[in-house]
Amino acid sequence: MIKLKNILIEIILEAGQKLGYVKLQLDLSTLAKFQERIDKNDLDTKGLETDPHITLLYGLQPEVTEQQVKEKLKPINFSSVSLFNVSIFEGPADVLKFDVEESGGVYEANKALCELPYTSDFPDYHPHVTIAFIKKGLGKKYVDMFKNEKLNTPSKGVIYKNAGGQKFTIK
Repeated sequence: MIKLKNILIEIILEAGQKLGYVKLQLDLSTLAKFQERIDKNDLDTKGLETDPHITLLYGLQPEVTEQQVKEKLKPINFSSVSLFNVSIFEGPADVLKFDVEESGGVYEANKALCELPYTSDFPDYHPHVTIAFIKKGLGKKYVDMFKNEKLNTPSKGVIYKNAGGQKFTIK
């Protein structure tokens, strides 16, 4: 039965079936204090992040339910998250981001959610919060500018988007 289930999942993925995710929403006003210091001329076309969040897990299979996600997250407190170490992902644009400290329930939530059926190409969990999309090659300027700065930000709730595209707010 398990082998048949895995084969069905592979067929669904090959057919372009989307996967679900769970993210922790953060307060934009707290992040905006950093964003105000970015020269608007240095922004890439995607600009400033307007939906600050931490992805707790991407890749949830279509059979995962809202109730299963709620059960996994029930014992976790997401009151505040500590961000540090501004750095960049290099790509078509420099993605300016904060790393997430191992507090605030983020790592605990990822570990709990990984007990549900999911698919991922990334063996390690490295949560981050995007600040802005900077023109390629200009990101280091802001890494230097924000060096050693930290940010504590309140969370605004958890969103689960299932593979079918339905969104659920989880309290």
